[in-house]
Amino acid sequence: MLDVNKTLSKESQTFLENLRLYLFSSGKKTDAIEDIIEELEVHLFEAECDEKSVEHIIGRSPKEYMKLLSDEMSVDFKGWFKYILIILFGAFSYLIIDKALSGGIEFSFLEIIGYPMAGILSILVYMISFRYMARHKLSMLKQGVLLFALGMISIALFAGIIIFSNS
Repeated sequence: MLDVNKTLSKESQTFLENLRLYLFSSGKKTDAIEDIIEELEVHLFEAECDEKSVEHIIGRSPKEYMKLLSDEMSVDFKGWFKYILIILFGAFSYLIIDKALSGGIEFSFLEIIGYPMAGILSILVYMISFRYMARHKLSMLKQGVLLFALGMISIALFAGIIIFSNS
């Protein structure tokens, strides 16, 4: 990778960061993402030397380019399946250890179905939100509010399962 970040404009750096986030949250392979980012860095660097903008290089708006590029790349189902399993196993290990230390491992039907569903739903909501954040220019305040809301939704899902399974 070229060290062009120091010479790329703020607009180009932001575009590359948003593109990386968008493609990652769209489930694309990390290696393919990095190859595309490196190639675009070189093209953006050359274009900026000729005083051209990001739109000039990509030929359309950044939002359209991200979508087009994402549509052309295959989804890494195997890689994302591993991430989801790691997250779910991590969460379940906490629940199992907590129940074991409390005196027994016993789950209701709601917990067996609810925890995995809440985990998968939370992951999907985060992926969609990250894609949205990458495609739209949001202020730091709006990003913070969005991330806070996402965290509260995840907490509410799991808290709801705990409350309803204990009643």
